[in-house]
Amino acid sequence: KLASNSLIGSQNILRSEFDYNNFKCVIQLANSATFNNITKGSSVDIDVITTRCDFNLQELQKTVVELHDMEKKLFFKILNSDFLTKNFNPEYS
Repeated sequence: KLASNSLIGSQNILRSEFDYNNFKCVIQLANSATFNNITKGSSVDIDVITTRCDFNLQELQKTVVELHDMEKKLFFKILNSDFLTKNFNPEYS
């Protein structure tokens, strides 16, 4: 419940912003998203942000890879491992 209202059966969007490994992370979860006006499901939106802007090209490329890796780590921390295995059968390298 939130403010005495049930969250079950309702459209909910949860947004969290926090600092993580010197980056700002924004995670937004929606439980009633519609894709292509047909498929309904959940939505996971993850942004990892740096405010630094004094990069040279090599540093920028390295930082973009680091930001992407951080997004992937956060994404897989959000999902239940049983859900991943049953639905997607991931293979990790």
